[in-house]
Amino acid sequence: MKELIQKHKRLAIAIGISLVLLLIILAFFVMLLIGGSSNKYGNRLDGIDEVKISDDALDTIAIEMKEKEGVKDSSVRVQGKIINVILTFNSDVDSKKAKEVATSTLESFSEEQLAFYNVQYFLIRESTGEEDTPYVITGNKHPSKEEIGWTNNGE
Repeated sequence: MKELIQKHKRLAIAIGISLVLLLIILAFFVMLLIGGSSNKYGNRLDGIDEVKISDDALDTIAIEMKEKEGVKDSSVRVQGKIINVILTFNSDVDSKKAKEVATSTLESFSEEQLAFYNVQYFLIRESTGEEDTPYVITGNKHPSKEEIGWTNNGE
């Protein structure tokens, strides 16, 4: 055995170093992929309890939006730090009016909530005939911004 090791000394050293490196890489991947936090958001949601939005408040906002002129359907939900506002409009509502209605939802949230959450809008107008042009307009209000940034769909 000693003869074999002496004869293939360089090969034995290379195999030994390769095994050590393989074990280090394997340990790194196990820690990185498996050993992380059990929370899928990590620490991004730290402080969310201080600005929590109740389900009742979200339902109230959705009901208020449905009562606005031209709104066919609405839903508001929270996923992590994102508030998703989905508004479906009647075919006679233009994109400018739709954006005004959507912007009015910001009044329903406190300053602290708007400074924490990202508000994402999906404005939908379905076509009911050949003359109607359907649109899907998306908008986003980042916590550090005062205004909503809109796509130019439907204009």
